[in-house]
Amino acid sequence: YTFSFFFDASPTDLCGNTVKTNSFRNSVNGYNNGLLGRVDVSSKEKYFASVQELLDKGHISRTGELYIPVRAREAVNSSTSSLYALRNAHIDHIELRMFDVDPFDICGISRDSISLATAFVFCCFVWGEAVPEDKKSFISECGKINDTLCLGLSDTLMSAENTLKTGDTISRRIRERIADHSFDLMGLAVSYSLTAVNDAEIIPGFDRLESATKKLIQDAVMLGIDYRVIDEKRSIVEFAGYKANEVIVQATRTSRDSCIFEYVTDDKLYARELFAAAGIRVPKTISLTRAQIENGSFSVSALVNRPSVIKPKSANYGDGITIFEDVPKGSDMEYALRRTLEYDDTVLIEELVCGEEYRFFLIGGRVRSVVKRIPANVIGDGVHTVKELIAIKEATRRFKRWEKTIIVNETTHRMLKALGMDSDTVPDNGKQIYLQKVSNASLGGETADVTDEIPQRFKKAAEKAAELFHAFICGVDIIIPDITGDEYALLEINDNPGLLISEVPGIGKERRLGQEIFAELGLGM
Repeated sequence: YTFSFFFDASPTDLCGNTVKTNSFRNSVNGYNNGLLGRVDVSSKEKYFASVQELLDKGHISRTGELYIPVRAREAVNSSTSSLYALRNAHIDHIELRMFDVDPFDICGISRDSISLATAFVFCCFVWGEAVPEDKKSFISECGKINDTLCLGLSDTLMSAENTLKTGDTISRRIRERIADHSFDLMGLAVSYSLTAVNDAEIIPGFDRLESATKKLIQDAVMLGIDYRVIDEKRSIVEFAGYKANEVIVQATRTSRDSCIFEYVTDDKLYARELFAAAGIRVPKTISLTRAQIENGSFSVSALVNRPSVIKPKSANYGDGITIFEDVPKGSDMEYALRRTLEYDDTVLIEELVCGEEYRFFLIGGRVRSVVKRIPANVIGDGVHTVKELIAIKEATRRFKRWEKTIIVNETTHRMLKALGMDSDTVPDNGKQIYLQKVSNASLGGETADVTDEIPQRFKKAAEKAAELFHAFICGVDIIIPDITGDEYALLEINDNPGLLISEVPGIGKERRLGQEIFAELGLGM
């Protein structure tokens, strides 16, 4: 308990009295089952023998119930938590269990504490059972080992020595804050939660990794899955799980998908033909080639004489899309067609289906998340201009690290002009101003998690679409006029569906899709 003095964070005992050790966990009433002193740690053989005796006598039913400050553990991927695994495989790691949670550190344990624990472990190799009981001698002996082995822990040991001199322990700081009513544990928790989401950087040195891949790595770390960045620029990462390894590209492409999947899904017209043949409802669509548009050698069907969407055959991220909510004029249609040719040699003209747009995220053929996609917008307050409202929204977004910047472009100015506004207009209080016609996250679109609200009939349509392509991970975009009805129109299937819009929606529940991907791949526990 000399060692645990530096980590104690329990200012009172059960009766409300200050305890000598300042750690309820490490006291006789703490997190233990009275087995300390009944396990012989002088050698591996004696350790096994004493644990076996506890098992034979029924004091514990498995090694995981051995609640002592330091214990040997089998490999994490062992099929059983037993003494047999320890004896016949190997001791995978030593578990230190005497730490209290440090409420003043976002991780619950500070870097200095981990470094001091490192010094302690190395010193145990030298001390054996002769651990110094005097705290000053403890620090001194740690210093000698640090110098001999060049552990680089001098600063940590100096900090520990200062703690010993001043008595400025974690438990003392807690007591002082309780006394002056400044110990807001819930406030600290909320602050740490926001920091972890928006500011924590767990993979320093890989700035070129795309955001979705960074989020997938966070999910891996939470599961204890190791990772190795193979190609930072292309976001190719190898993950080493308990039972298998897997290379994942851009967070969603795995060995489970066909190599032609992304090429086939890029051809939106062909994909829609497959959907229609399978009885899945899709918008009516016609296509025009570059030659037809440039030569004027085409006859657009009656489809053009109604609200419509003009889009490239293969482009993504909302590029080159024009939406006509009313019957387009001939000049506007010609302008939209020629603009779309900048993105593809084939242009699609589809009927405009009114309703809300939803992204269904599927893993292993099953819907795991549904988000409603909302175009970039601001809501007036009667005080600020549109430009100022955009800046305010950017500064107060729920997940600033992951959410895309709201893009102000030609479409934005046209939409504002149609409302009799510009960037310097002050909208009325409560008036919602849409800044884009499409909901793509790359243009600042928002998402709201609606997984639990969407009826199963729409999820089945998405799963049927994924089955057509034998897709392991995909996104399916569906327009639904009213979720209480039966009408829908499936727009497209995506081979790289965008993990972030489901993992960190602007509104609603976060879905740990990365962890579900790892579980489906057999990398999780």
